[in-house]
Amino acid sequence: GQTHIVQGKQLVDDDFTPLRINGVGNAGAPAIPVIPPFTDDWAITEIRVFPNDVTVYLMWAHMHTRGQEMTYLVTYPDGREEVILSVPNFDFNWQQFYELEEPIKIPAGSTLKTIGSYDNSVANKWNPAPQKEVYWSEQSWDEMFNGFIDFTVDKRVLQSSKSATDGGAQ
Repeated sequence: GQTHIVQGKQLVDDDFTPLRINGVGNAGAPAIPVIPPFTDDWAITEIRVFPNDVTVYLMWAHMHTRGQEMTYLVTYPDGREEVILSVPNFDFNWQQFYELEEPIKIPAGSTLKTIGSYDNSVANKWNPAPQKEVYWSEQSWDEMFNGFIDFTVDKRVLQSSKSATDGGAQ
C-alpha cells in the first residue's frame, strides 16, 4: 500500500517505528508501529491508488499468528465498492494464494484498501506472548501485514524477448 492507517490514524513519517537495534524493534525501516500487549482488535489498512487500468489475477493475505482477518476492498471512481477477497478467520497455517477464476478489471482512479486486524490477547490460542509488544519482521513470533496482489497494467504491451535477427540471444 501507499498509505497506511493504524487504529484509525493515517501514518506520517514520524509515526513509523525505527529499525531493530540489538534485537529490539523492527527489522526494516520504515515499519508499522508495534501492536501493544493484550490488544484484542488492532486494526490496520493499506491503501493503493491505481493511476492506470489494471487486471487483477491473484491475491495472498499474509500475516502471522496474531492475524484475525483481511479484506480487499476496491472503490471504483464512481464510488461503488466491491469486496474482491475476504478472509474472515485468518489462520497462519493456511497461507493461501487466491487465484481468481476470472481476472478482475480495475479502472484507473480506483483504490484498493487492504483491511486487517490482529489479536494480541490471551484469548488468541496461537499467540506466543500476549504480554509483549509485537514488532514487524520475518519471524513468526513477530508480525507482518502483506496484502499481496498480482496484477498487470493494461496499457503495457508485453513482448517476447526473442528477436528474429539474433536468434533470441540477449
